[in-house]
Amino acid sequence: MAIGPGSEQSAARLKKLFKLRYPVFGDPRATVYGLFGLRRVLAIVQQSGAAVIDREGVITYLHRTANPQDALRIKEIIGTLERGGS
Repeated sequence: MAIGPGSEQSAARLKKLFKLRYPVFGDPRATVYGLFGLRRVLAIVQQSGAAVIDREGVITYLHRTANPQDALRIKEIIGTLERGGS
């Protein structure tokens, strides 16, 4: 699943645009972001990040950044997934 900082409508548009086959949810108040330690920087920039969570609920990959262009490190995420999430 993916969780983005926008509304449920934004999440639906993202899912359709990229033809994603998994659930995409909006987090307009950044509640879930906060649970992963993603905070507002300088009161205006929301940190971005990515996490991989295995079937037992263990976070096996977590990357946080204030640079939105650095949030999605695809090779690292795929590497984590190929190792079985660990």
